[in-house]
Amino acid sequence: MGLYKLCEHRGRARDRCEHTWWGSFRGVRVSLEKWTNREIDTKALADAALDDLKRAIRNGTFDERGLEPPGDVTTLTFREFAEIYKQRHVQAKQLANAATIDYRLKPLIDRFGDRALQDVKTADIEDFIGDLKLPRVVNRQPNRTLSPASINRNDRAAAAHDELGSRS
Repeated sequence: MGLYKLCEHRGRARDRCEHTWWGSFRGVRVSLEKWTNREIDTKALADAALDDLKRAIRNGTFDERGLEPPGDVTTLTFREFAEIYKQRHVQAKQLANAATIDYRLKPLIDRFGDRALQDVKTADIEDFIGDLKLPRVVNRQPNRTLSPASINRNDRAAAAHDELGSRS
């Protein structure tokens, strides 16, 4: 298909509209701005980016992450991830649970705190949930269990981590 835009504009109007240029070659379809990691606002720049895409595919060096994929990623611990989550998601969006986020994250941080985020696997999350279901001492009363709602709150936080970890 080559060089195109995903919009309703035609002819010169398409070439000058603000929509993103896309490139397609041998079954590979990418947004050229994202793939090259630079702004592409003219058809000439889009043609040059498409040539780079074709060259990368022909040479077998195509990487869907981009023309210059990111280098080694630093190891992020679960504790650091929790702090970033708290700042960028809960507090930034002023969510209702912002006042209790430290209390809610405490069991997770106690369990996974200094482990590398990429080392926390689904089985670890399932073990954590299984431990939450075990009887415990609560307010000096033995054999108390957490309610399903309390387990679910912790389960959702753990599942959000697991989903995010599986993307990296």
